Amino acid sequence: MVQLDFHGASTGTYWLVLEHPEPSACMWDPRFEVDLFVSVDTIAIHRVWMGMTSTAECVENGQIELNSLTAHVSAFPPWFKFSVFSGVKRMVHSG
Repeated sequence: MVQLDFHGASTGTYWLVLEHPEPSACMWDPRFEVDLFVSVDTIAIHRVWMGMTSTAECVENGQIELNSLTAHVSAFPPWFKFSVFSGVKRMVHSG
């Protein structure tokens, strides 16, 4: 199970129960042992989801913190599904 603690623009704690055949997203603690704790800035995770930055970059600058055994931490990026728009190149750069 993964516990996600969001901070920044929006806050909350959620859980992902990664069981076959279907994983579950929970808004209340399902009371399973947590395998991976993820502390994440909400804007940073949205930028990763949209393909605007990488998980590694956010971990390096402290916007995403992964706490667990090395095997669970290493497995986190492949669990994360990106937006269908993450591969689309932006025509205009904002900012």
